[in-house]
Amino acid sequence: MSGEDAAAGRPAAPAPLQAIQSDSTAAVEEQSVTTNEMSRNVAEAATGVSEIASNITGVATAAQSTSAGVIESRRAAQDLARMSGDLQQLVGRFTY
Repeated sequence: MSGEDAAAGRPAAPAPLQAIQSDSTAAVEEQSVTTNEMSRNVAEAATGVSEIASNITGVATAAQSTSAGVIESRRAAQDLARMSGDLQQLVGRFTY
């Protein structure tokens, strides 16, 4: 069937039109590849952002724990200072 599109049973498109169709098909394929690559990059970026958010949460939790530890240390130091004063008073009662 020369001059016909064998698959569709209709006349084949003129050569310039076939070139345009071929170029259009190639452009659509390139656009599809580019779109897929962009989607993959966006997914990777989203994963990175999620990991960063998780790390920030971990740092915030560690900061809270450190702050609680500092408060406990301050209380312990105050208790030791009070007990030291009490001990000095007790020892002061003894005379040589």
